[in-house]
Amino acid sequence: MPSITCPKCGSDRVRPSLKQSWIERVLAAFGFEQVRCRNCDERFSTGIVDLRNAAYSRCPRCYRLDLGSWKLDHYHIPFLSKILLKIGGKPRRCDACRCNFVSFRPVKLRHVRRSKRPAAVDVAVRGELAHS
Repeated sequence: MPSITCPKCGSDRVRPSLKQSWIERVLAAFGFEQVRCRNCDERFSTGIVDLRNAAYSRCPRCYRLDLGSWKLDHYHIPFLSKILLKIGGKPRRCDACRCNFVSFRPVKLRHVRRSKRPAAVDVAVRGELAHS
């Protein structure tokens, strides 16, 4: 999966940056966004149009493709999102940046949270190691 990486430090922790000129606004209309690295604070331009992944849902905040879903009864849903859900949109959640949004596109990669090991198993394993 191609992801946006920082040219300075190589990190994939990027976020959208504010447009600073009218040229950047025009380029954004053609798919060239200004992004900023969360690790080293480097600001750079990148083309976010990825034709192989254009049909899949993408996080609007950090552009990741590995998404989960969110339960409607746990969050206050904005009015526009309620309308989009009524006409067939799906609730999507990016666990990397904790952004909830509604999308009509399918998910390419599902993010599955790992379940924590029960405490009883940890105690039993430590007990066996102590007796060995």
